[in-house]
Amino acid sequence: MSDEFAIATRLYYEAVVALTRNHVPISSTDYERLREAAEGARLLTEVRRIRFEEHIQGHQCVSED
Repeated sequence: MSDEFAIATRLYYEAVVALTRNHVPISSTDYERLREAAEGARLLTEVRRIRFEEHIQGHQCVSED
């Protein structure tokens, strides 16, 4: 479960880097493709984060001090 969250977070990071790394002009088509990839990765990260938090709460993997 934590691996899925870590992988999704990494993919989001890489999508954002791809979107922002070039300071040269890109076509609107390329920009839209990169923006959609970043948004899709962000949504996947959010889903994985929620599942990971539910896992922790459901199995009480972390004590509540």
